[in-house]
Amino acid sequence: MLLRKLAMKSPIVIALLAFAAAWKADAQAALPVSGRPVPGMEIFDATMSGFMRTNGITAGVLGISRGGHIQYLRSFGWLRPPAGADPGIPLPENAMMRTASAVKPVTAAAIREFSSVGGLGADGINARAFDGLITTKNGLLNITPKPDLGDPRHADITVSHLLLHQAGFDRLTDPPGDVMFKSRTVAAALGLPSPPSNREMMSYMLGQSLQWTPGTVSNLTEPAGTEAYSNYGYMVLGEILQTLADGGYFAWVHRRIMSADRWIPSTEFALARSLPSDRHAREPGYVSANTTQSVFDNENPIETVPTPYGGFFIEAMIAHGGAIASAPAMIRFGNAFHVWYDSGNIGQPITPANPMQNNAHSGRLDGSNTLLQQRSDGIVFYLALNRTDHGDPDFADVLGKAINTLLNGGGYSWPGSETSDGFWVSLGAENSTAGFGGYHSSYQGFQTSLDRVSDGSYLRLRAGRQDWKGRIQKRLRLDAPEGAVVLGL
Repeated sequence: MLLRKLAMKSPIVIALLAFAAAWKADAQAALPVSGRPVPGMEIFDATMSGFMRTNGITAGVLGISRGGHIQYLRSFGWLRPPAGADPGIPLPENAMMRTASAVKPVTAAAIREFSSVGGLGADGINARAFDGLITTKNGLLNITPKPDLGDPRHADITVSHLLLHQAGFDRLTDPPGDVMFKSRTVAAALGLPSPPSNREMMSYMLGQSLQWTPGTVSNLTEPAGTEAYSNYGYMVLGEILQTLADGGYFAWVHRRIMSADRWIPSTEFALARSLPSDRHAREPGYVSANTTQSVFDNENPIETVPTPYGGFFIEAMIAHGGAIASAPAMIRFGNAFHVWYDSGNIGQPITPANPMQNNAHSGRLDGSNTLLQQRSDGIVFYLALNRTDHGDPDFADVLGKAINTLLNGGGYSWPGSETSDGFWVSLGAENSTAGFGGYHSSYQGFQTSLDRVSDGSYLRLRAGRQDWKGRIQKRLRLDAPEGAVVLGL
């Protein structure tokens, strides 16, 4: 997984902007486009459609907010591509897609919030991550190194070091390398079935040497030919929450960060799953030409699989890449918390004293590519794609620069006070299985919509009427942006 700070004045591949100028109606027919149309912002439709067609990307979503309001939210391509007589299903704009490393700022915010209520003890984020490695040094997680403690400096790693990629790991040094993608190696070393648990991963890593003294090198200052950026370090942060926070990682994040209080429903941030049979109903397939041996012994130890589906154990990556989320959820998060490491900001709340900056956090796993961009003008955008480019720059980086260039250059107009997010509801007959709550795939029936959403949801009622009698017992926003609505007997 990659991340980088995107310079607002970075040069851009000229061909990207040509996509928008050359776009015609037949281009849209090639890739279905879903979500509320936004007159004046068609240039963003053109850029997404053109880029995806050219690069063979079959599913993508782009959301843009201004002043905290999501004014553009559209999806491109397929939830299920056409096959034979099957016409396929267009991707809804509220698609749930793998975040890859774009989830790291969420983990950082959750750790900081947990520290602020005393969850990390008196030392807060300066608390040591591991307990009992050396008798005189107490910490948070009691993990037994295997076969033995490989480096006494592990005992000095703090939560702050992990947050800022300063814990002493170089993922280009192998062993141990980027251990979160080496389940079979770790399992074999420990004599365990694959994939090992996160606690078993930590046992293995505590038996390895560090490359640097904790606190001396970060991914912002790393020497040439090294890489201090650490997926493993963020896994440890996730395990701190999983072990110490009431209900574990997701329960804490849903209560305090991706929360109904911020109008982020719990349905919009969830655990990613390794196998295609476990995919979320709103989640597209992930496309990759790469294959590898499955990490799952209980599936078939010699089975060769597409890398996105069993080539790594994504359930173990909760805190650094193992989440799925909708674009609105990620955008609302991006309006509330810093996403980058400058000045130790990652995960800190955005406030007048600590305002939004021109920063971004990207993510890349085989088969998925994401970017969460913040701008000092208050615009936040999020994009997610279902295919990876392993070159540098990657798809999300190039496309993100194109979106920034469009936002900087004009040639579009904002839609006034109109917004594009929320779950769309068609009134009338109830159908509990129809639709995804998207603009072009509405929930069917008011009671059905109430049953399918959770606290913090925004219901957008299509014009019409329905005989309905009941009580609303969830924290919801309701509006009728397309005409009069009558509910009642």
